[in-house]
Amino acid sequence: MKLTIPIIALSATILLPSLACRKSSVGAGVVHSISPVSGHFGTVLTIHGDHFDINNGYVMIGGVKMPVTRITDTTITLTMTTTHTAPVIVKSTTGGSTTGPVFTYLTDTLVAGELTLNPGVPVVGFPYAYYWDNGIPFMLRTILVGTTATTTGIVASGNDIFACGYQYYGQHTYALLWKNGAEEDLSQMASQDARANAIAASGNNVYVVGYLNTGNHAVATVWVNGQPTALSADTVDSYANAIAISGNDIYIAGYRNQSNSSNHVALFWKNGDVTSLSDGSADATTTGIAVGGADVYVSGNMGGGILWKDGSSQALSFFPTSLTAFNGILYLAGESVDYSGYSASVTTWGTASPGYYLGGLSVNAVTADSTGVYTANSGPSYSICTGQAAVTTVSLPVVSPQGFGAATAIYLRH
Repeated sequence: MKLTIPIIALSATILLPSLACRKSSVGAGVVHSISPVSGHFGTVLTIHGDHFDINNGYVMIGGVKMPVTRITDTTITLTMTTTHTAPVIVKSTTGGSTTGPVFTYLTDTLVAGELTLNPGVPVVGFPYAYYWDNGIPFMLRTILVGTTATTTGIVASGNDIFACGYQYYGQHTYALLWKNGAEEDLSQMASQDARANAIAASGNNVYVVGYLNTGNHAVATVWVNGQPTALSADTVDSYANAIAISGNDIYIAGYRNQSNSSNHVALFWKNGDVTSLSDGSADATTTGIAVGGADVYVSGNMGGGILWKDGSSQALSFFPTSLTAFNGILYLAGESVDYSGYSASVTTWGTASPGYYLGGLSVNAVTADSTGVYTANSGPSYSICTGQAAVTTVSLPVVSPQGFGAATAIYLRH
């Protein structure tokens, strides 16, 4: 009997370290690989490894905690809700951290526009408001059914996608803002005439510009997080149709009527202070605004295409529909007319580049980043312009075989 006691004690001594080793090996686990290694916002990512903490494990990418949908001892599944390119880090709330491969975020191409799904068929033979997220179409919900709706702008801020536009209500229109597809009215449907023409975001603020008519005349208006502020105190109609943000400064382009003439006066606002770009002797309207360094550019039409730089005008050989500035280069999109009809192009301003020819498309908006210049076109479609003359045009799904439409705005989410 005395011999059995040491044997039992020895067995316990052997087992205790073994259990201790198993407990310490759990921690956050070990990452072996990820799939896929790159993707967009919303990509479903699978992390492969061993000894993940089923109860207390979580994942950080670029300093952002990811929503984990499933975790087992060997796999973690999550949805990408960050736009960072960064290593995948698996952690445990009880302690421990392990770093895996880098997930490379790919730029999201967001395009807004409209689609007529089944032209000629009653009830559905009118445009619906749509946007495309990396080519995938999403219909934007509206309260009214059976009247024309369109989107005019799109932007992303954090995890959210915002679009603006308007819908017809009888002889009037009412302004709309969509957040992740859900409608938010910017004007009263039955008593106000309004349109939302462009959108931008900065920090926690979302800006929409357009006009709001409360019964007497249209007033150029900016909505900040849904709240309207009049840009003009005129007793004549005024309109805002483009916006650019540079640092803490908000620039808005528009135009107004005159009480003694049918000619419009082109103008822009900087933080609410207005500057006239024309004197009213000729009809002038604006189509876009951009800030490049210390310079403010406004595109428009005044008996032909025109570009204002810090208030000074220069005639263009085409009709500009949009402009953007990136890395000190100004890009102007527009259309020219010759014996063969309309043709679209993107012109680089102030450089030796000849620009890009888009063919017979109607180009409605332009943006740019380090990968190239992007335009929203008729079709609907968007074009990617790279190098000196290379253009790739991507057709966007029209949902139904008979469908057609147009892309009116484009945004790159990095």
